[in-house]
Amino acid sequence: PFALAFSPSGRWVAAGGEAKMIRVWTLGEQLKSQSWLCSGKVNALAFSPDGKQLVVAAKDWLALNDCETWEPRAELVGHVGAVNA
Repeated sequence: PFALAFSPSGRWVAAGGEAKMIRVWTLGEQLKSQSWLCSGKVNALAFSPDGKQLVVAAKDWLALNDCETWEPRAELVGHVGAVNA
């Protein structure tokens, strides 16, 4: 993976990269994972300071995903060039 992020609480680890996939592991007694595809390679990942959102930077857009459902809350598009951080 190109990008790796740990949630502030240590509950989740997110990874993404050239495969255009994001995978999130829930850490605890039973390790669980969830993954989904996105439209471009993942350049960067970051959790919000409160741990409620995962920010995904890819190709020419950013997505804000809800950490309880992993569904996108918002997408910011129109950036010229790749979003790397």
